Amino acid sequence: MAGVKKIGPGKRVVFTSVGKAAIESYSQRPPASNEMLVKTKASLISPGTESACLSGKANWVSYPHYPGYSNAGDVIMAVGNKEYAIGQRIYSGAPHQSYGLIQGSVADAGAGQTEGFVSVDSTALIPDGVTYEEAAFSALGAVALYGIRRAAIVPGESVVVVGLGIVGQLAVQLARLSGAMPVIGIDPLRYRRDLAERLGADETISSDSAWAEAVMQKVGGANVVLDATGLNQVLPQSIAAAGLRGRVVVLGSVYNSVEIQLFPGLDSKDVSLIGCHQPNNPYAGNIGYPWCQKRERKLFLDYVLTKRVKVAELITHRFKADEAVQAYKTLEDRSINKMGIILNW
Repeated sequence: MAGVKKIGPGKRVVFTSVGKAAIESYSQRPPASNEMLVKTKASLISPGTESACLSGKANWVSYPHYPGYSNAGDVIMAVGNKEYAIGQRIYSGAPHQSYGLIQGSVADAGAGQTEGFVSVDSTALIPDGVTYEEAAFSALGAVALYGIRRAAIVPGESVVVVGLGIVGQLAVQLARLSGAMPVIGIDPLRYRRDLAERLGADETISSDSAWAEAVMQKVGGANVVLDATGLNQVLPQSIAAAGLRGRVVVLGSVYNSVEIQLFPGLDSKDVSLIGCHQPNNPYAGNIGYPWCQKRERKLFLDYVLTKRVKVAELITHRFKADEAVQAYKTLEDRSINKMGIILNW
């Protein structure tokens, strides 16, 4: 085994119960065969998913829960891993903790991904010129990219992005990069709309208004609606904003039931309702679909490197790892304008 000889004491974020976040000490085991260990430099809080997990809204979570999947750091130990070298900077899906233990390929393991399993399949080398903080956006960038691919946007199509959090902001930029015109952002918060306009939206509309009707008037119904809100009450409005044979992509996870009007509504306009859960993206590419998780993350980091996508502008708060509890209080405080919240380790 190459690399450091000793692993120091680690710290990690834990949700001990509904509404309770804490930072705890833990002992990190060294990597075993075909594993590597990453020393975390920065991790990004995923606002939608982690808020749902902390609040108990996410119906798949049990406690204690160890959140996070947006980690950037340095490889410090490797056992039989031929892809990365000691000292290289990589993105991984490791949680918010001092060390990320990266296991071998899911294909090699002969089993599907399970909670706590962080596979080399979803890692990516961080290019020189991209910071650790920027690289930590890779997972949410891949979520937005998956939505763009599921929508099959072609140049000249009108795209509406509903919900201008991190994923929505990235979707605005990627839709524009894909040739969409116009790109319209929808959100109730003025600061989010202003940011989207600076980053590429042609215009924005407050979701406190009759925004679906406004979209119908402006573009005759959108070719694509990317719903990044995760709110069950918004999805029917997204369908209403779609034009004839429009596509509505469920980019945010909706945990509650949704009542949809079929006629008039979905069926009367031949609207396609498209699911979009990024973990379903395959770990290994093939000739028919090459955009596997690793390649998608690499592409996103290349977009950041070449300034085609901007993420530094999305960072509003930085906390030391020991201040993680305060970071989650900031996340949950509706009176605070926030976007990207970084934990520095």
